Amino acid sequence: QPPDAVAAAGISGVTVFAEDVDRWPGLMPEPELDIALRSLHAFVEKAGTGGGLFRRLQAQFCGDVARLTESAEMAKAGTALLR
Repeated sequence: QPPDAVAAAGISGVTVFAEDVDRWPGLMPEPELDIALRSLHAFVEKAGTGGGLFRRLQAQFCGDVARLTESAEMAKAGTALLR
């Protein structure tokens, strides 16, 4: 990994995030937890990402599938996701 890379990126990042969310009930009072959980959808799907928060992860997956299967269609999909 490059020195400036995020340690929890890709699939491992999703796993770390899911484990962190499981701990939230013990870390914040009920009103804040409720707001955080209800806001999660907006942050994942819309806020500042244009709905593309997982676009790079999906592009990487398409690229991996393209290499393993020699699929030009998957390679094209991976490239399109990075635009």
